Amino acid sequence: MADPRNATASWSWYLHQWKVGIFVALEKIEKLITWKEISEIKDILSNWRLIYENAEDFDIQEKDNNWKWIDKDLTKWKVESRHQVKAYKDWNNLKDYKDVLNKQKYVLSNKWKMILKIRWFQIWRFEKVYPKLNTLALNVEVDKENRFLHTIKEVQWFWLSKFEFNKAKKNWIIRNNPNFVNNPNNIKIFEYPDLNNYCELWLTNKLKVWSDEKISIIKYWNSINFTEAIYEKLLYKLDEKIRNKHSWWWPILNFYYDIYNEIINFEEMNIQEFKYSEYRNQFAYYWQEYKLWLPLTIPKKKIILLDKYLGNVYEKYKTNIDFFNYIKELHFYEDLSINKYPSFNSSWFKEVILTFIISSNLLSIKDLNCLLNNKKLLFSCCSDPVLNKIKPIYNLIKNIENNYLRDSQFSWKDIINEKIDYKIEKYTDINSEISSNWTNFSEITESNFTKSNKTCLVSVWTILNELTK
Repeated sequence: MADPRNATASWSWYLHQWKVGIFVALEKIEKLITWKEISEIKDILSNWRLIYENAEDFDIQEKDNNWKWIDKDLTKWKVESRHQVKAYKDWNNLKDYKDVLNKQKYVLSNKWKMILKIRWFQIWRFEKVYPKLNTLALNVEVDKENRFLHTIKEVQWFWLSKFEFNKAKKNWIIRNNPNFVNNPNNIKIFEYPDLNNYCELWLTNKLKVWSDEKISIIKYWNSINFTEAIYEKLLYKLDEKIRNKHSWWWPILNFYYDIYNEIINFEEMNIQEFKYSEYRNQFAYYWQEYKLWLPLTIPKKKIILLDKYLGNVYEKYKTNIDFFNYIKELHFYEDLSINKYPSFNSSWFKEVILTFIISSNLLSIKDLNCLLNNKKLLFSCCSDPVLNKIKPIYNLIKNIENNYLRDSQFSWKDIINEKIDYKIEKYTDINSEISSNWTNFSEITESNFTKSNKTCLVSVWTILNELTK
């Protein structure tokens, strides 16, 4: 079983892949429009696109205007550069990337078709030479100088020839007796603006900073608020394209219509709307970062179960507004009238959800979802051990009263948190307790209390003990 701690084994890895692709596209757009007249830009950029999951993780493609086909409406695209993204935290040797560096192998079937037997870095394409005979030819479609590998760890000795590699081994410069791996397809490791040939996953904010710089050059803006909002919008546009297709395959961003236009025509009024998309990105990023450092003692099946659950949550809330409302529910214990945009409590993964999944006997996502739905349970972000039990329940009632939480959908029976057990039963009890402990808070009226008394706080260990009875 593959190590589920690696990002490539997870839905959250796609966010890193998207960011890498968007940065590479922005870098290319900057080069294409430098010293060009405004009137020329549309014609130039309309002929370029960023496409994911075409052959490798993403391609930069240019329209081939010299290509002729029977169907005049059919557009032919040629690959300008091809990119594969590997996000394995322990891969830092040549042998780890053997499946990228070696050659693909094809065989000719008895029906005169080329069949892929061993898949490495895809530099070839199938092309119909005689459509009526349904034969296929194999042509190289990626120039040898434009085949790139992206990693999150430095790959040692990648640039050495076989002679240099063996010499370094002989002189004990290279230790542990690793094997040399040939690179016949001339795969290059992508160099980032900091002159490193890798971008660590837990430092992916660098990709955001570099992309913001490219956006400011394209837009002629120096405002970091604008560039950050535009960047979030580009990620949201890509995310929306993918989720609307109900698939992770083939999302395409045209350089002019989907990227340049979004940058140039961005308006300040959109900043508020796309601030919500930050929560979707944070949700994936924090899990992606946290998972890398999980101890080896945690069973792989448990990590996979948690990963599937979080992936289902990510997919369930289709719009950013719905996802933002879900995040607010997780942070019910904060006063949302003061803190309109709660800071995402990333310790939630460890103290609440991970603790529950590891300690329970659940092994499938189906069983976990049935439990949560039947018992109306919500994993909250309430994991601060110093919280007074009254303050969270007070804020819960006030947030529902002021419609900061969706009353019609906030139908959880038990809100699972780290340490607090509290059941709301009587209006007089909660009001008197609030009055004695939090005299600076206004009292809760009985009508407001009635809306909330179906909900109670339950600690993760209490719910685990109930399930084992």
